[in-house]
Amino acid sequence: MAKKATTTHQIKMFLTRLGMNAKMIITGDVTQIDLPPTATSGLIQAMQILKGVKGIGKIEFDKKDIVRHKLVQRIVEAYDKFDEKRRSETKAHSPKTIEKNNKLSENN
Repeated sequence: MAKKATTTHQIKMFLTRLGMNAKMIITGDVTQIDLPPTATSGLIQAMQILKGVKGIGKIEFDKKDIVRHKLVQRIVEAYDKFDEKRRSETKAHSPKTIEKNNKLSENN
């Protein structure tokens, strides 16, 4: 299954086709999903649903496991930092955060 856009329906259909005495290995990179933002990744959903199911194992790699050019690891780290900054800025500008900050200012 060489796709970066596996939907929840597709992965369930694939996983439920496991035959007797068969083994299955699924690989994927949750940072490289080509689904629209409104769609749920089948890989991510399957990892959540199948967590703790006897007979299913999972190995997760992170940026320390990148064995390409050292520059690739630095690029991944730069993007991680950028994404974290954007998440914190988005949170700072959310209506709940603004309302909370306004209440704090009123109390002081």
